Amino acid sequence: MADIIRFPVEKARQKQIAMEHKKDLTEFLREAVILSNFPKGEEINGILLLQTDIQTLFRIKLSEFLLKNNLCGSSDLFKCSLYVSELISQNIFQRLKNIYAVDFLENGMNTDNPWIFKEGGDLCFLLCVFFGERRGWKMMRQGDYSKMGEMFYRMFYYGTKKEIGWHMSQRYREIVDITKHCVKTL
Repeated sequence: MADIIRFPVEKARQKQIAMEHKKDLTEFLREAVILSNFPKGEEINGILLLQTDIQTLFRIKLSEFLLKNNLCGSSDLFKCSLYVSELISQNIFQRLKNIYAVDFLENGMNTDNPWIFKEGGDLCFLLCVFFGERRGWKMMRQGDYSKMGEMFYRMFYYGTKKEIGWHMSQRYREIVDITKHCVKTL
């Protein structure tokens, strides 16, 4: 029987990856603490006057939630929160072009374009967060949009190898619940 020889380069690379991960997480934690001290706005007569843009407001709210609930053991939720903040800020004042998630699946399969899967995942995410009442519409059950969102982001990751696709597919339900909570507490 042959012996397996482990090269020192492999161990060095593993340590380097671990250090990059820690450095990455440390930077996210530092940014989250800075954001939690950032002025959000003030409430006057029941109206919230923002002192920041929507994207920064969601970054603040999501970061505060992650810190307050001790969900900062890895950087993936922080990366998802950054992506979600940008996604919401880009779509909050726009009308959605297509509200049928199945169309994104069909178009993505027919065109072999993985970016269409990202758009489908984004749609499912927005529907899960802002339009929970749609879950019983057009023969869709409660968890269907969540499952489809996870699947869309996973297919996006497999097609592009973009890290955010993997994180969103793995932490989809968590980030949906966190974002819902943050929307309610705005």
